[in-house]
Amino acid sequence: MDTTTNAPRCLIAADDDLLANFVGVLLNHGAYQKKRATSIADSTALIGNWRPHLAIVELDMDAGRGAELIGERSQKDSVPVIALAPKGGMRTRLEAFERGADDVLVIPFAPEELVARTLALVKRRHGLTVEFRPSIALGELKLDILAQNVRVGDREIQLTPREHSVLYVLAGGAGKPVNREQLLQYMYGDDAQVMSSNVIDRHVSDLRRKLGGSDTSREFIETAPGGYLLRLSQEPVAADAS
Repeated sequence: MDTTTNAPRCLIAADDDLLANFVGVLLNHGAYQKKRATSIADSTALIGNWRPHLAIVELDMDAGRGAELIGERSQKDSVPVIALAPKGGMRTRLEAFERGADDVLVIPFAPEELVARTLALVKRRHGLTVEFRPSIALGELKLDILAQNVRVGDREIQLTPREHSVLYVLAGGAGKPVNREQLLQYMYGDDAQVMSSNVIDRHVSDLRRKLGGSDTSREFIETAPGGYLLRLSQEPVAADAS
């Protein structure tokens, strides 16, 4: 549980575990209290009882009823909402905005985009300045979202934007394998369906080589059935489930 009890409260409303954990890892770049809900009913209860300063809502949650939650929230509460959409069609964006979303991000989005928009929205709507943490620890790795690099011990490694995103998504696996199709979706969105999974294999191979360096005995990214697993000494702190 986040011990920063005076920090702004952020609700992650998502039933997709990978998406919820990915968002949770990114929110570690700010001093937030985090809770997660996996249904409309639980989300509504948390909004009423916990009174979050921000809600991040998966539009596809609860059999596609995420937009309903945004509509209910805009009618009854003053909680600002960032909607997360799996596809980038204009109709999806317009529906979310018409329902009352303050912002919409379509997968794939750059990790820094979500971090920046959450900080800005909490400040704009509540006048609160969230403590920004440029660097977070992922086990033995220290990931800097501003410089887009990672430190492994005393080594500083520069990452490409793709490698940077892959590392965050793998961290969202919370110690479980992330399959190639999921990685393709998070890296390329709608274009994933026409791309080969070999593209992901190349990104992961380059990232694995950079992280390992000359230490061939330590492998941070392991091959798992259908995908890859980021092996950390300690998993990132997730949002509390309601």
